[in-house]
Amino acid sequence: MSRASALRLSPLLLAVAMVAHAGDDAVTPVPSSTPSTLPAPVGDLRDQVRVDLAGQRDVAARTHTTVAGMRDEVRTARAARARVAYRALRPRTELGGDADAWLTTARRRAGVRLLLADDRREETLLAEEAGRLDAARARLDDDLASALALAPPPRALRWPAARVTIARDFGPFVHERSGARLSRRGVDLDVDDGAPALAPAAGVVRYAGPIRGLDEGVVLEHDGVVTVIGKLTELTVARGAAVAQGDRLGRAARRRLYFEVRLPLAPGGTPVPPTDLVAPSP
Repeated sequence: MSRASALRLSPLLLAVAMVAHAGDDAVTPVPSSTPSTLPAPVGDLRDQVRVDLAGQRDVAARTHTTVAGMRDEVRTARAARARVAYRALRPRTELGGDADAWLTTARRRAGVRLLLADDRREETLLAEEAGRLDAARARLDDDLASALALAPPPRALRWPAARVTIARDFGPFVHERSGARLSRRGVDLDVDDGAPALAPAAGVVRYAGPIRGLDEGVVLEHDGVVTVIGKLTELTVARGAAVAQGDRLGRAARRRLYFEVRLPLAPGGTPVPPTDLVAPSP
């Protein structure tokens, strides 16, 4: 496989219905807490969003530098091979009527043409990838500008079950088995076995069905804020349905729900800590 083929990137494209989710043994659960004692927001939500977007932009910039360097290497190597190929492809008059010599030369020329075509394809792939990364950086610059003017949504969401405790929190963590540094986009909530899953706010169902790593789930849009409720079964809503806060969406597949909140910044939205947008319990 060529380097360009191995680097077929799709930078920063997020698909809500294909949420990557850490396994159940990814991190030690934090101590249980009741809804009335859940942690208060830390810092400014807008600052958290800007830090996340700036990190994505830095990744795009570093990747662009790598891809551009590979493209330049391929371009230089292609130019050198083209000079060699020119000599190999020149008409040969000294072969005379030697059929074997002509056959060998024809094979050599065919191989040279294939090599040059591969070089052109690889350079084209790298150039296209560099262009996509440039576009991603420009888009993230726009998103960062929007984040500066972002009015933080009110803390009006509810937890997606009547009784919850946070088992695994939002944000970066170290995988116990591999030591890899990962980031969780939502929270895992311990709930009663088979508990009804409830709409965190009034909104519209944008997706209902299987979600990788989360059993079944529902994606809701509430005035621009998107929530994902996963690890469900027996869904009671369908795409396009309007729901009120507290309406039943299905039930927990076991004793845990997944809850994710995204703001309308960057493709697919930017995940934020749900605790920053859930209304305090009375």
